Amino acid sequence: MDAELRADCSRCFGLCCVAPTFARSSDFAIDKPAGQPCPNLGDTFRCGIHTRLRERGFAGCTVYDCFGAGQHVAQVVYEGRDWRGDPASAPRMFDVFAAVRILHELLWYLTEARHLAESLPPSRTGATHEVPGAQSPPPPGSSAAVTGEASPAGPGTKPPLLSGGGEVSPATTPTGPGNRRRAGRRRSPATALTESGPGRNASAASASALIAAVDDALSATRALRDAADILTPAAAEAHRDRIAPLLREVSAAARGARAKSPGRHLIGAKLRRADLRDADLRGALLIGADLRGADLRGTDVIGADLRGADLRGADLSTTLFLIQSQLDAATGDAATKLPQRLRRPAHWQAP
Repeated sequence: MDAELRADCSRCFGLCCVAPTFARSSDFAIDKPAGQPCPNLGDTFRCGIHTRLRERGFAGCTVYDCFGAGQHVAQVVYEGRDWRGDPASAPRMFDVFAAVRILHELLWYLTEARHLAESLPPSRTGATHEVPGAQSPPPPGSSAAVTGEASPAGPGTKPPLLSGGGEVSPATTPTGPGNRRRAGRRRSPATALTESGPGRNASAASASALIAAVDDALSATRALRDAADILTPAAAEAHRDRIAPLLREVSAAARGARAKSPGRHLIGAKLRRADLRDADLRGALLIGADLRGADLRGTDVIGADLRGADLRGADLSTTLFLIQSQLDAATGDAATKLPQRLRRPAHWQAP
């Protein structure tokens, strides 16, 4: 996985320790409002109890993943200016972080989707038609480069602001040397992702068509990320919703004809040594589930809640869209088989 999609706390300003809300629970020992620094955050933006988070009641911190959004906002969007040194920028910086975190998670899933699509033979799903709606690349700095829309802007058009509904609102576009400088560095998509693009692309079934569709979505998402200084969290959420059908199409093709769905409400389920190969567990509640020795190869787990799930001896070597924070929230051991791109959590037991 690209280094840009892996969190690098040494290059961040502790944004995940300030921007989000904490609610006192089994995950957090305290209540903390959004925008207020956690009392454990030090002067150098490092956690003072990082090695003792679980024992101090902050298990939620150990399973959080910004997918590299923190260092991107800190070093690229705000060019090394931190929220303590520039307090006036803090509210906007936190909003930008929320938006970029969504986009970086999307980039992670789309990168994974491309690898999956590349592994599919063209005959796997039978279709050979081209991806509908592919467009020529819009010019850099155009509204199409920022929003993924197909219509290019005219010469000299300023990048628009994406409002909560994804609408253009030029009146509130930020100005100033920093924003103009960043605008000049924005990358435009290789092909445009139209408003109805993901849904239409999702109907493309061949491996080559899926790859082309994912590439379009990757380019559009990177263009939005690179325009993050004028992006709202709601617009990033809307983009995620539009790309969701494409990810479903890729995972369905990867699972193949054996796909099965054991249900979504599996809290505390007894699934020891269960054959869950190629199952659809998207969004499943697997809190505290017994998955010891279960076979989860080819299983789609996007959004699945694995908090407290027992994965000792389970086979997740080819589980689809498995992310590090899901493993960090579960328990396992040295016998648990993992994809090479993910690490074995330090708190897991020996076999």
